[in-house]
Amino acid sequence: MLAHPHYKNIVTLGLRLKSYDWIKNFIEHYQVYLVEHIRKNAYHFNLATYFYETGDFDHVVQLLNSVEFTDVYYEISSKYILMKVYYDLGEFTLLSYLIISFERYIKRNKAVSSQNRQGILHFLMVLKKLAKIKEWQTFKGNAFIIAQKSKLAILLEKKEPIANSVWLKQKFDNLV
Repeated sequence: MLAHPHYKNIVTLGLRLKSYDWIKNFIEHYQVYLVEHIRKNAYHFNLATYFYETGDFDHVVQLLNSVEFTDVYYEISSKYILMKVYYDLGEFTLLSYLIISFERYIKRNKAVSSQNRQGILHFLMVLKKLAKIKEWQTFKGNAFIIAQKSKLAILLEKKEPIANSVWLKQKFDNLV
């Protein structure tokens, strides 16, 4: 048997190494070694992660909708992926609603440690501002965007801990 956190960690590491073919094969072939009661959720979640990293956003949303959240950390990770998809697709209204509901969920959920809670809340704060700037790029002037980006750079430096900081900094760097 393979513990689902190890399965997830292997997938995460393989995706960071950009070993996409190997990881797709691993996800498919090693799911049978997961404990039966978590197998389907772990498989769908990790496959959704794979599809996010390879840019197949339609499959991501479909797979995440089939995950039953029996583990708080799978639920949190699923929300992260969904927010990233909405951001990448420019679905700012959906992203905004998800941020609001996720923020409320995190503040109320006592199963999340205070360290994790703070990192998640900082992520949400930065993501809101990042999404606003990206949305504004289509109709605001360059000077305004540069000023907002400077403010966000300061916020990114000040907020510790911050979840998904590598992804946030990547998206920040991609702003014009």
